[in-house]
Amino acid sequence: MTRRALLISLAVLIAVASGVGLFLVLFKPVTEQLPLPPKGEAAYNPLYALKLSLRAQGLETSTYSNLNLAELVLRDGDTVLLFTRPEALTEAQAQRLLAWVARGGHLIMPGPESVGAAGPLADALGLKASNYEDEDEESEDGDDLPRDCSHIGAKAEDRTQSVLLCGPRFIASSSEFVMSDGDAQRGYRFARAAWGLGVVSVTELDFLDNRHLNTAVARELAFQVLAPRLGKGGFHLVYSADVPSLWRLLLLYGWPVLLPLLLALAAWLIWRGQRFGPLLPRPEAHRRALLEHVQAAGEFAFRRGRGMALHTSVLALFKQRLLRRDPALAALDGEALVQALSERLSMDAARIRQALKPLGMQRPDVFQQSISTLLQMRNRL
Repeated sequence: MTRRALLISLAVLIAVASGVGLFLVLFKPVTEQLPLPPKGEAAYNPLYALKLSLRAQGLETSTYSNLNLAELVLRDGDTVLLFTRPEALTEAQAQRLLAWVARGGHLIMPGPESVGAAGPLADALGLKASNYEDEDEESEDGDDLPRDCSHIGAKAEDRTQSVLLCGPRFIASSSEFVMSDGDAQRGYRFARAAWGLGVVSVTELDFLDNRHLNTAVARELAFQVLAPRLGKGGFHLVYSADVPSLWRLLLLYGWPVLLPLLLALAAWLIWRGQRFGPLLPRPEAHRRALLEHVQAAGEFAFRRGRGMALHTSVLALFKQRLLRRDPALAALDGEALVQALSERLSMDAARIRQALKPLGMQRPDVFQQSISTLLQMRNRL
């Protein structure tokens, strides 16, 4: 290896080493956590994280997509968390649920949202939605939050770990309820009352869903809500009080499959269906086969140069009728016959002359005119 090659190799090694060193100095590994979309039960059950948390504490926990009290086995000391609005419950469901609470159960439910119709359950408890409205009212902390919203468990300088409550407030006509976070004019967000041997807790429950339960404040607030019967029985988490129809479920979750199937069905129907014209083919018209053969034979003879023979046949038919109808006229010949026929038939002498002694029979127009004139003369006799 020459000296020049050694210098070039040394320069390349120095450049590579410098690049690697700069890369290690300027770039450092960074770990970043990206939240993935929920899968499985977490995609449709908003209380899935709460169920796993309670089971991790050794508590018997079940989740339900609807409130079916006929099949739900509720024991004294159990807790039922009704995640949906109480307006969805029927009168029978409300009465059976409150009867179970009176025997020692714990009911956790949100306040009514509808001012006009609070529902059987809220009516039995004496709860109704607050209709207080003040357009000039700002948020409790004076920031850009929606009107009448509040942060729970956060300082003014740290809002990342707080719980934001913006649901409708409610008021209670019964003095049994212990109310908090509000006043009698605006309404409250939290309430708890003894109902027979059991307890009824009323609060906004959005902080219990899968997304909010990651924060420490939401977990502490969840403990306060679940505490009255914690460790005394099982937990029944109902994330929907009504059963959605099969068609609604198909439209919400099955459209990625249904839409291509509908497009494929439409394409198949267009491909298989009749695109233009009537639904049924038009019936064939009645034909006279003999006349078609005669016409075809005449066209064939004319194309083969037999037009003069066809003219001779038609001319013979004319002379036969002329001989029967007017023998004296038939005895004439030449120009005398032409003039006599012109006077007798009231036709132009030139046409008659061309029909009797045609010239240029190879031309279709001359042939057609001559034959037509002979037929016309024959019909006028």
